[in-house]
Amino acid sequence: FVFQMGCGSSVKTNKTNLSSAPLCILNAAQKSYIKSTWPKIRNDSVGIGTQIFLRIFEVAPEVKALFPFVHKTGNDLMQDEHFKSHAGRFILAVGSAVENIDRLDAELSQLLIKLGRQHIHIRNFRPEYLNIFVECSNGIVLEILEKGGVEIDPSVRDSWKLMFAYLTKQIRIGYEQMSGQLKVKTVKSDQEVGENGHTSTSVIHT
Repeated sequence: FVFQMGCGSSVKTNKTNLSSAPLCILNAAQKSYIKSTWPKIRNDSVGIGTQIFLRIFEVAPEVKALFPFVHKTGNDLMQDEHFKSHAGRFILAVGSAVENIDRLDAELSQLLIKLGRQHIHIRNFRPEYLNIFVECSNGIVLEILEKGGVEIDPSVRDSWKLMFAYLTKQIRIGYEQMSGQLKVKTVKSDQEVGENGHTSTSVIHT
């Protein structure tokens, strides 16, 4: 599922599956647009990262349970060092993608896949949450750019969304790789030992 975020906090669902997005999908005009608008986002990385995560928690409150500040709200949440640090790191990661936008697959893909593999250890994490990150991040970015007087040409309006989709796609790949490995291990451990003392194995195809 995907939560489609526009300006404001209205939410609707659609059937777009961003996990099926190909790897390098940005054309020259979209890359140029991202590069030219990035400074307006970079100037307040923690503030914008905070807005994105607050929007995510508004749309999908269960996502907040994945973080150590799950029980904090209001000013306590805004002042929480873990929350501010996570919000800032998220935007810094986006900045790294912008800086390497012409060589994303070469520079960032494996790092993001490794990050995705680590997500297997996050209790109650679901890969569908990545779609929520894409939609909320894109919604906040568009709001900020529009408030800043940036005219958004329809031909490049989805540029940032495609960027966020690329980043989360790599994370999802890593998560699904690790998930598949764990399923194989589970099947092996559950097999009955045959008369010859060897364990027969089978592989679950996902």
